[in-house]
Amino acid sequence: MAKKAKSAPDKSPKSKPSKNIGQKKAFFSSVTKWGVGCFLLAAISGFLNKFHVEVLFENDKHFSHLSTMERDMAFRTEMGLYYSYYKDMVDAESWWDGFNGMINDDVSEHPKTINVLKRFNLWPELFWGTVKRIFNHVTKALDIRTQDCWQINRGEGKTPVQSCEGIGDDHYFYVFPIWWLTGFLMFAVFVYGATVSESIWGGLIAVSCYFFNHGEATRVMWTPPLRESWSFPFLIIQLFLVTKIIASNSSANSSLFIPLVIFTSLFMITWQFAQFALLTQTASVMATYLLGFIGTGKMGLIVKGQTVALAINYVLQCGNSMLLTSFFASSLLSVTILLHLDSKFEKLNTLLRIPIWLVFWVAGTICIKYAIATALQVTDDSHIFDIFRAKFSTYKNFHTQLYTCAKEFDFLEWETVEKLTKTLLIPGVLVVLLVLGSLILYREYNWWKSPESIPSDVVASGPEKTRPLAAELYTCIQGLAFTSLAIMIMRLKLFMTPQLCIVASLLASPKLFSFIPRERQISILIIFLAVGGFTGVDNVRTQWKKVGEYENPQQEDLLEFIRDSGKIAKDAA
Repeated sequence: MAKKAKSAPDKSPKSKPSKNIGQKKAFFSSVTKWGVGCFLLAAISGFLNKFHVEVLFENDKHFSHLSTMERDMAFRTEMGLYYSYYKDMVDAESWWDGFNGMINDDVSEHPKTINVLKRFNLWPELFWGTVKRIFNHVTKALDIRTQDCWQINRGEGKTPVQSCEGIGDDHYFYVFPIWWLTGFLMFAVFVYGATVSESIWGGLIAVSCYFFNHGEATRVMWTPPLRESWSFPFLIIQLFLVTKIIASNSSANSSLFIPLVIFTSLFMITWQFAQFALLTQTASVMATYLLGFIGTGKMGLIVKGQTVALAINYVLQCGNSMLLTSFFASSLLSVTILLHLDSKFEKLNTLLRIPIWLVFWVAGTICIKYAIATALQVTDDSHIFDIFRAKFSTYKNFHTQLYTCAKEFDFLEWETVEKLTKTLLIPGVLVVLLVLGSLILYREYNWWKSPESIPSDVVASGPEKTRPLAAELYTCIQGLAFTSLAIMIMRLKLFMTPQLCIVASLLASPKLFSFIPRERQISILIIFLAVGGFTGVDNVRTQWKKVGEYENPQQEDLLEFIRDSGKIAKDAA
């Protein structure tokens, strides 16, 4: 009996570790399966989007059967300007000649000489033009065939033209990375949606909503050379990283800092509109901070990452003073000062602290912006403020009339709201906002009433302050901020629609909808996708039905006349 009594305690401690090890293995196995499944579905979504936009572009212009000159003309307006710099880089006698032509361009604004890297955000053309030069040298040295050419009979009254297709063609090589970046964008949308909702279903909803509202989310399939085509995929990753920082514990923050700087820099260097999106991001993170969901640690880390990226872009854009005089730069400086003074504000009541913080932030941003602009004597960005002034008053000048007459710079059309409503994107977002707001108010009231009920993982004060649903709250605030931009300038709905798709992914969040049994929640999600897909699939079919062929014989005749004329005629043109 004594031996049996002794043996009992010896066995019990041995059984516990084996049980714990089994639980850990099961946990890591489930996490691995989730990660692999998420990656595969995200990759499939990315390939589908790449294929989708590539086919739409070909259907719209019949690009594969156009001559070299017709392809040049197909890149109309500023698209042709951007492509021309890539082409100059490829055709230059040497790499240095091409680079020197960019930083000392005496043609675009003749007789002035300008640095186009500083003026037009042309780093994609410089980089990809350099890659094309290397590609040409390697394939020529190895005698690799990179394109197929044939003669196209264009009908009565038109001369036959040669048309080449393949990666070796300059036009195809130019749009090639844009299609892959667009695929990468959808990959990022899936990962972002699945991560913030903590469910594969969230990724599926985000991607489905994007496809259902594809025409309201992007125009890359019609205008690939525009800056947004190169830039926007990096913004989605940058937003994802900011969300991860907000959701993570303090020990994981430092590992995300360098990726945040890299993707913020890539987003900024490829598009001049990036500063406006990042300004709304600073405001959204600040709102999350003021509501008490994150502390100065996370807020400071994000602002620091944005500031470092701004400094990098200032250098890479050859000292572009408009970056220093932007509201984004002034906002960063204003927030940094306020964070250092935060100990003074913490003593105030929350209802009093928030408006005082906002007043100091707005006033500080405006004062710092005009102080820097006055010191540097920079007025190049004055037309931006004139545009906003003209939208809300009777003020007019040359710049405002030039921009406001364009449809994409007008206020957001009601037609867009109707389209997003029919695919259930807006109703889905409204449900998320209602549930999130109600849940936060309910929890905060209970914790205020019974402080002892606050969970142990909630840090109520200090630099590492953190609260549940912080990432979800930031995602929704960012969606509202982008919506505000889109309402004022319709072109910026490309910020709004993808972010609303991410917000809609929260419909799949088990944390947000914990009051609904999981099986019932998934059933509701399937119904949501089915009803939204009724209009959404029809929208995709409408895009695929758009079939055309680019031609402009009058302009082609004019360009051929100029090409065949002497130098004086070319210079005059």
